[in-house]
Amino acid sequence: MDEKNKKSIKTVDEFGRILIPKSIRKQFGINPGDNLVYEVDADRIILRRPTEKCIFCQSETEVETTMGRPVCKKCMEKLKNQ
Repeated sequence: MDEKNKKSIKTVDEFGRILIPKSIRKQFGINPGDNLVYEVDADRIILRRPTEKCIFCQSETEVETTMGRPVCKKCMEKLKNQ
């Protein structure tokens, strides 16, 4: 791996899988069984951790699960004050 640019070439196996190097998994805290989201952006494939978005405002900040649904702190306060 080119440590300066964080690039390496990986081969896709017969099942369509690629291996994320151990050093990168360790750096990002990726463990067996973790979920990752992939997004296609023009000519790039982006891997990231899934994020919860508030069902009301789509914020990703201070989101907690309430009654099985993701709700941010601001929207929760608004609901309590109604």
